[in-house]
Amino acid sequence: MRFNSITLLTMLLTLAGQNSLVSAQTENQVTESPRSTDPRIQIELFAESPQVVTPTGINVDECGRVWAIESNTHFPPEGYQRADSDRILVMSDTDGDGKADQIVRFADGLTYTMSVAVKPTCLKYLEGDADKGKICRSNQVFVATRNEVFLMTDDDGDLKADRKQSLLKVETPGSYPHNGLAGFAFDAAGWMYIGFGENLGAEYTITGADGTAYSGGGEGGNVYRCRPDGTELKLWATGFWNPHASCVDAFGHLFTVDNDPDSRPPCRLLHIIQGGDYGYRFRNGRKGLHPFTSWDGELPGTLPMVAGTGEAPSGILAYESDGLPKEYIGNLLVTSWGDHRIDRFKLKPKGATFTATRTPLIEGGENFRPVGIATAPDGSLYCTDWVLRDYKLHGKGRIWRISRKGQKSISPEKTIAIQQPETYLAQVQKSLDSAHLPTRRLAAWLIGTEGGKTLRNIVNNQEQPLRTRYESMMYLADNYNSTDVPVINARRATKQGGPYTPLDTEVMKYDKKNLAVNRIIALLQARDGSDPSYLLNSLQGLIPTIRELGSTRSEMAGKLLNQVVDVHDPFIDSELIRLISRTFQEADFKKTLAYSDALSPRLRLLIILAARRHNPQAVDVIKVALSNPEPELQRALVQWIAEENLVELKPAVLKIMNSRELDPQLFDAVLAAVQLLEGEQRSRNDEALGIEFASKILKNEQYSRNARARALSVIPPQHPQLTAEILKSFLQSGHQPSVLAAIRVLQLAPRKPLLGELRELIADQSESELIRTEALVALAAGIPLEQSHDASKALLLATLKDPQPAVRAEALRALRALKEEPGVSETLSKLQSGSEPEFADLATLAAGKNMPALKYEDVATGGDPGAGRRIFFHPNSVRCSQCHTVHHQGGQVGPDLSVVARAMDRKKLAQSILHPSAEIAPQFTVWTFLMESGKVINGLILGEANKDNLTVGTVDGKVLTIKRNQIEEQIPQKASLMPEKLSERLTKQELRDLIAYLQTLK
Repeated sequence: MRFNSITLLTMLLTLAGQNSLVSAQTENQVTESPRSTDPRIQIELFAESPQVVTPTGINVDECGRVWAIESNTHFPPEGYQRADSDRILVMSDTDGDGKADQIVRFADGLTYTMSVAVKPTCLKYLEGDADKGKICRSNQVFVATRNEVFLMTDDDGDLKADRKQSLLKVETPGSYPHNGLAGFAFDAAGWMYIGFGENLGAEYTITGADGTAYSGGGEGGNVYRCRPDGTELKLWATGFWNPHASCVDAFGHLFTVDNDPDSRPPCRLLHIIQGGDYGYRFRNGRKGLHPFTSWDGELPGTLPMVAGTGEAPSGILAYESDGLPKEYIGNLLVTSWGDHRIDRFKLKPKGATFTATRTPLIEGGENFRPVGIATAPDGSLYCTDWVLRDYKLHGKGRIWRISRKGQKSISPEKTIAIQQPETYLAQVQKSLDSAHLPTRRLAAWLIGTEGGKTLRNIVNNQEQPLRTRYESMMYLADNYNSTDVPVINARRATKQGGPYTPLDTEVMKYDKKNLAVNRIIALLQARDGSDPSYLLNSLQGLIPTIRELGSTRSEMAGKLLNQVVDVHDPFIDSELIRLISRTFQEADFKKTLAYSDALSPRLRLLIILAARRHNPQAVDVIKVALSNPEPELQRALVQWIAEENLVELKPAVLKIMNSRELDPQLFDAVLAAVQLLEGEQRSRNDEALGIEFASKILKNEQYSRNARARALSVIPPQHPQLTAEILKSFLQSGHQPSVLAAIRVLQLAPRKPLLGELRELIADQSESELIRTEALVALAAGIPLEQSHDASKALLLATLKDPQPAVRAEALRALRALKEEPGVSETLSKLQSGSEPEFADLATLAAGKNMPALKYEDVATGGDPGAGRRIFFHPNSVRCSQCHTVHHQGGQVGPDLSVVARAMDRKKLAQSILHPSAEIAPQFTVWTFLMESGKVINGLILGEANKDNLTVGTVDGKVLTIKRNQIEEQIPQKASLMPEKLSERLTKQELRDLIAYLQTLK
């Protein structure tokens, strides 16, 4: 398992130590303080071991007390003596010196405890159980252990739990400490959200306090919503690895952080919506590379991330207070256990979701391991620090306070309700403008108890701050209806045109009046800048149109919905899938899919995904949909058949494999589907390729030649079953896809006995340009195997006169390996001074000289993707494939680039080549390892072979295993593993070609 890709809390609580004894060097490292990157902000130690050890979850109550979980059950080493259960500690700074000086044990007897949340004061009022004069003595605390959520109550104010009520309970054989329940979040309407991890694929049933239950196993992690008393449990979203921490921002948007699978970085910051599918499936393997697994919205119906996070994101909050500089309000703050940082994310609406820019706020050394994070009433932050990377308990721990520089820790001002429980109205209205969200929310509730008129006036007053109006609106929405307390002026504002705010969203829901379809379409076509929730909620107005399409197959309804899906927004797609699945009857799916004239391929795809959600066993619907040859539709149907184990439809899947020349994505889906339907399970190391099954296809002539050629393309070139005899049969088949597949195997793993076959293909001018140019790349790879280069040299020199320019260019690249051979250098010299600039440049490179440095403007347009692919895999060029994989072929050191163009435009692709160190994702940090032997190793950490060894990828594409106990020092580097000045080893046209090829990888 990769060090930088361990599950969310696996990284949080991670990796090795045996006991609390540490060396003097480690002691010194532990005492090093993290630092703030913002000179206005400071980070100070609040508590440390032995006051608290291995802390995880944290919260701060309205009285400024810090509630922290001390983990004592997460893999205790032999002889561990701190405690035999987890504990919840309450810490106070009674003298204002910034240090915890009073610590009370609130509860113990807990196992695998992940999260703690003091019941928000506004919830106490919502539920009618708040004593205005005794808020600080009325302690109710939500606690999440791996398999259960409790509400613990202190009845007498002594900060010790007197009662424990079970709210949610999980029945499962899964017992891993930190991939179960975790991460509380609360919204303004009083709903509680909590995550549940992948549970290692074990079956489970989660049951709420009213008996509502959900069962599953293997689908990945989920996020659930319920009332704070555990009732009305609902599956809210799915497709996570481990949604360990969540938050709701000031405007009701839910976010979570999710760790990455073993081979699919980065970790994710996600915007969560009802019914959202975020793409990960544990049953498809831990690596995350299975063709039925999506990590950044790659598959239709799945949702992309807001941004990548640092490694092992373990805590998140939406900052809504006044202790930090004003520009921090509305930002998300995320702890990164693996990268020793707390990051700040600035959100920006992007269609029906958000994008975000990340900047570090707090940075520390190897022994700064931030986990939970919480806001205090004075606007400062507190975070727990696991300290060491040891996986087992180790006896270290810290809690830090982050505040504006110079700000001292003070007892928070008492809440308005405590000060004057009977005569508070004027003060409360002032508090409604507070930057501190709990104060603002409580003020709205207190004003609302006096009647709705005051809040209605605030909502209608456009001079009031947006956050003030929003909290007022939320109280009205929860306690009144639009007939009794209309918000006419706010309603009018929503009709004046966008962009629309979160207040407009709540007014729309409050009025329960849907937009007309034409207005929805216009809104979606000009959607950027509006509140994403407004866009999603507006789709409720499509329900009559959806119903009309399902019941009458109305052409007009189809055309209108085509316009909706044409905006190509995955969050809009997700909500549309949810609405169709709820609105259509089962017969509607079959009839609508049989009626093709009015449906665009994209709308048809969404209807297929909705049909599966409506009834996963709807075989008749699948049979109708399979008649459409669109590859993306067939890929979705193949996945549906396989994942639901609809064995009766296996012949239909085989027919797809045998009936057409498949694109790589559809072939991978078919390959995975047939393997699942035949009952063969992929191993952890085989999940992406189905190598053994592909080998069976390769040898079985019942499959079409196209299918066998595609199977050859997914088998590793070095695989022992790819003998020279088999490859020769493909080379001599006369079937171009088969010939090409064999040639591309030889480009990465040349076989000396087949070099003659390659030379024959190159020399045959009746062969296609594609076959000849690709064969030249394979010949270049095989030249180092030759004892005598005479035959290859003669062919290449003769090929320099070929009538096809692309063939001549590839011959020049192949000659780079023979530049010292007699007769070659003279030929290259002549070409350098020739009249064709591109061939002169290629000859210059072949002679071992570099090109002038290039700028983006030089390569902003143009290029041949086919030529670019050959450059990518060429052994004599920049050797991209030595480190990078594309569609199963290439090295394993750098990131897989099979879909790189989904995340990067042409300019970013070019800049990543021209300036590879300008921006490096955290998971691709290069490390220098100083070994005890004196050897120096530079490379990326690819994984952890076991607790004693690291797997490291080097710049030359090699994968090494090094022993941890032989590492003297490990130093992060600022430079990329990708070489600088790479463009000097490419002609201008070659770089254009390479970029053009990368642009096709979608």
